[in-house]
Amino acid sequence: MKPDTLEQILAFERSLDRVQQEEHVRAHADELPEVLAQLYLQGTRPPHPPFGEIELRVDPWKAPAPPGGLLAFWEVDGTGSCFCLFGFRDQEALDTPVVYVGSEGAFAFVAATLRELLALVAACGEVALDVALASRRPDHQPTDRDRAFADWLAEALGLAPMEDVEAWVKRRDAQAERFYATHPIEAPSPHFRYWAGPVQRTMG
Repeated sequence: MKPDTLEQILAFERSLDRVQQEEHVRAHADELPEVLAQLYLQGTRPPHPPFGEIELRVDPWKAPAPPGGLLAFWEVDGTGSCFCLFGFRDQEALDTPVVYVGSEGAFAFVAATLRELLALVAACGEVALDVALASRRPDHQPTDRDRAFADWLAEALGLAPMEDVEAWVKRRDAQAERFYATHPIEAPSPHFRYWAGPVQRTMG
């Protein structure tokens, strides 16, 4: 895939409504990373994601874009905050780091790869957001929606639920420290924050 193909496809789809967007993405599915096309086209029909809405936006507003680009793919809470692929132009989608970009300036390392994040969602369902951003796992019984989406991830993408979430959280928090040390990011505003699990670092 050419480096600019994804940008060209998504720049065109921004002017369309959701039904037209889906038709557009479906028509260009062979030009997009399979996992992103699958997630996007599944996003508005059962089984729905346990939280938020799947979307595709290159370099979301207020976001500190790295040289390899920032691709928003999961709007998580209805405010514009989203999970993004960090440096998506340089790597295969499933192997790309995932970060969180908040609508009010928060930035957080979430997972070393998209594959890990989806395995976390398969294991934790709707509380995966709490695990990813707060390094804690609330008591939660999987809902029918959680189980249905986990089954879809296994069937469509071959992704199994994460087996040891607690061990992953410890490993991820250590990875976050290394990520922030090796990926200096220019603060877009005085209120910009690094957010590593429960630890927020104000910059500027």
